[in-house]
Amino acid sequence: MVRMFILVAILACCAPAAAGTPPRQVFIAGDSTASHYGPERAPREGWGQQLQGFLDDDAYVVRNHAQSGRSSRSFIAEGWFDGMAKDMRSGDVLLIQFGHNDEKIEDPSRYNEPLRAFPEWLMRYVELARAKGAKPILVTPVARRKFDHGQLLDTHGLYAQAVRDLASRENVGLIDLTALSMDWLRAAGDEASKAYFMHVPEQDQQDDTHFQRRGAVMVACLVVRGWKQIDPALAAHVV
Repeated sequence: MVRMFILVAILACCAPAAAGTPPRQVFIAGDSTASHYGPERAPREGWGQQLQGFLDDDAYVVRNHAQSGRSSRSFIAEGWFDGMAKDMRSGDVLLIQFGHNDEKIEDPSRYNEPLRAFPEWLMRYVELARAKGAKPILVTPVARRKFDHGQLLDTHGLYAQAVRDLASRENVGLIDLTALSMDWLRAAGDEASKAYFMHVPEQDQQDDTHFQRRGAVMVACLVVRGWKQIDPALAAHVV
C-alpha cells in the first residue's frame, strides 16, 4: 500500500502541468493618441504601445487596434471594428477612447455631434464587448497641450462630458483621461510639458496632440491609474 502511494506521488510529480489560463486580452479602440508607430515615425508614440509595459505579461496581453485619424464613426466604417471583434472573447477588456477626430466638423466621414451621434457610436463598442462577454471601459479623450497665458484649456468640452454621461447612464466603467491628463499638464506647466509632446525642433515639429515616448509612457500610466479605480484587483498585475 505504501509502495502504491509512493508510485502515485512520483507519477503526479512527473506529469506535465495542466495548461495555465491564457492571459486576458486588452483591446484598444481609439485614435492616433493611442495607436502604434514604427521606428520610422520616431520619436512619436501612442500611449497604447506603452500599456503592456505596465502589465504582467502572464495576466494581460495588449491588442492595440487604435488607428491614426479615426473617429468612433470611421473606425467602424473602415472595418477596423470588425477586425477587432473577431478576436475578442469572454473575460477580455475593451478600452474605448475617441473624441479627437469626432470633433472635426469639416469632415463628415468622421464628425459626430457630441450630444447624440457621438454617444450612439460609442455605444456600438460597449454592445460589442458585452455580446462577447468582455468588459467595456470608456475613456475620455486625452487632453491636448493648449495653454493660454499659463492656463490650460479644455479643448474636448462636450465630447468628454458625453463619454462621462454615457458611462453613468449605461453603468460602464470610466477612465476620465481628460481630467487625469489635464491635472498632469497643469502640474507640469506650459514650458516643461513640451518635452512630452512632439515638440521636435530637428524635425520642425510643434505638435501639442501627439506624444514622444516619455509622454506615451506617462499617459499609459494615467490609464492604468484610472483602470485600477474601476478594478482594484488590477493592482496585483501591474508591474
